[in-house]
Amino acid sequence: APAISTVAGSLDTTVSCASDVPAVSLTAIAATDNCTGAVTISHVGDVTTAGSCANKFSVARTYRATDVCGNASTFVQTITVNDIIAPAISTVAGSLDTTVSCASDVPAVSLTAIAATDNCTGAVTISHVGDVTTAGSCANKFSVARTYRATDVCGNASTFVQTITVNDIIAPILSGQGGAATITGPAVPVFTAPTAADACDSAPVITFTDATVAVSGGATITRTWTATDACGNASVTVSQAITVLDANLPVEQPSIALVKTAHLNDENGDGYGQVGETITYSFEVTNTGNVPLTNITVSDPLPGVVMTGGAITLVVGESNTTNFKGVYAITQADINLGSISNQATVYGTSPNGKVVEDKSDVLSLIEDEPIVDPEETCVIKVFNAVSPDESGENNRLYIQGLECYPDNSVEVYNRWGVLVFEREHYNNEDRAFRGTSEGRVTVDKSQELPVGTYFYILKYKDNSSNTVEKSGYLYLNRK
Repeated sequence: APAISTVAGSLDTTVSCASDVPAVSLTAIAATDNCTGAVTISHVGDVTTAGSCANKFSVARTYRATDVCGNASTFVQTITVNDIIAPAISTVAGSLDTTVSCASDVPAVSLTAIAATDNCTGAVTISHVGDVTTAGSCANKFSVARTYRATDVCGNASTFVQTITVNDIIAPILSGQGGAATITGPAVPVFTAPTAADACDSAPVITFTDATVAVSGGATITRTWTATDACGNASVTVSQAITVLDANLPVEQPSIALVKTAHLNDENGDGYGQVGETITYSFEVTNTGNVPLTNITVSDPLPGVVMTGGAITLVVGESNTTNFKGVYAITQADINLGSISNQATVYGTSPNGKVVEDKSDVLSLIEDEPIVDPEETCVIKVFNAVSPDESGENNRLYIQGLECYPDNSVEVYNRWGVLVFEREHYNNEDRAFRGTSEGRVTVDKSQELPVGTYFYILKYKDNSSNTVEKSGYLYLNRK
């Protein structure tokens, strides 16, 4: 028979899956014969020995080498199929982790949430192995490690762990407490307790404290409730206040009074209210009744006024002059109208919940009188039309109010910027500009100046010794 030269066992192999069993290969067998003539290699057959699953078994594959006279030798190749590779879970680690507030929110097991593939054909089975719970500080604070298993047909398995965190940080909510009330002794206060609702705890613990404050004519008892759930989350407090009045005191007679004053800030110091300058309003509020007043506020309907000062409380007879302020910027419309009129209103609440109010006097600020500070009597106003040939105030540059500020100086320049007049202690009389040159250079002194436009600069020291400067054009005319 032919001699097979392929070494025994050299073609033996191990694969993972049934689909990996190699095909028959006649060329893999080499044989020689003692006589001339061809040696034929043939596949006799495969004998399969079953294992524990579809991808665990062995195959004995027999080849035959035959010479021309029918003499034959055989060769056996052993193919072992052994799947030891577990399925690959494609669900990303941590992607199913979640945090919930309550134990009742822990999600149910979801086998479909896990995706897995296997190297061999055959179904991959997803199963729930179990949950391991790690306790926390309360019934709604703990964690769950939920394990899933992916198993192939040969029992190879991979696991996936989902972490579920239960963390109750939501406080209960209180509602339904009674409202403020006033009773007369000897009646006893009866409080209406609130109810509590919580996302996790069906029965939060409600506690309360009482505080008593003496008020005019009696006392106010305030009961404050708090709800706390099993995890220690505490609600926002709610309160009910009941005032108990002495039956022997006179009947409550709340009242309030408002006095409003205005001050022109006169930012440019010219004595006149101008566009953009501001008025500051001050408010004096007095409790003129026989009970304390709370939630005292002041409103001013003047469009554009900026009010400051929050709600205050005043006992009987108490006044406040500093809390409420208003600032208003003068507009062109105010200038055109010539006045700014407005009226403010004050509101307050008595212990019985009665709201009282008072309106201030109507304030009217007028430019020809005050949009200036009412305390100022020396208002600077320049009459800038000069006609030396006429009689009266127009025959010189007349500056109203300058007599209040003797420490002053006046300069007049022509349109080329040449100084044509200067005077210290200008007084509208013998030291006044009357249309003649009295400068230091360029224009001869005592020379009549031509008709035209000139520019003046007035400087003076006010009552606080601050230097004030005012400038503008003046117009010289002759008949």
